[in-house]
Amino acid sequence: NENHVKYKFRLKDVFLKKHTGEMINLWGYGIEGIGISIFWPLFVFLILKEYLVLGIISSMMGIISALFIPIVGNLNDRFGNKPLIKLGGVFSFFSWMVVSFVKTFWQIVFITGFSRLAFIMIDLPFSSLVYDKANKVKSKMVEYLVFREIMLFIGRAIILLGVIIFIKLFNFNVKEGLMLGFFIIGLSSLIHLKI
Repeated sequence: NENHVKYKFRLKDVFLKKHTGEMINLWGYGIEGIGISIFWPLFVFLILKEYLVLGIISSMMGIISALFIPIVGNLNDRFGNKPLIKLGGVFSFFSWMVVSFVKTFWQIVFITGFSRLAFIMIDLPFSSLVYDKANKVKSKMVEYLVFREIMLFIGRAIILLGVIIFIKLFNFNVKEGLMLGFFIIGLSSLIHLKI
């Protein structure tokens, strides 16, 4: 049977000062998710202009994830969440600073693998951290998970609206807008150093 949990949720409680650090980390996490799932595949397509190659690279991302997730999981168990998130943040920063310069298929393959590893190093321990915290606040678990989703969507909105506004204001083409987006995503990955 479905277990219906009653809870009170007030939007004003989401933006309390005590949540500021966690809010900013979740924004950064949401921003990076857009980079991996939308900006990078679009950029690859604009460079290579072939659906088949984009599909091959996306499949490679899936294989890389499948290979690295157990390794990162073991490292997470050994060293804890925060050191891995910080290291992933540094790797992610460097990968996003480099992506604008890639031009060939093999450069794309290399940076895709490296950025995917960096994201897994953030994603896996960060999710673990979030769900550990949700378990600790059992009475307010639903409120906490709603808070998490709101913050992720704010991060996603920041990067998407930011790039769209810059494209419109400065008459950038899509590729230039994505390059600006990569720079912002790279800076946002440094947020994880403060976790």
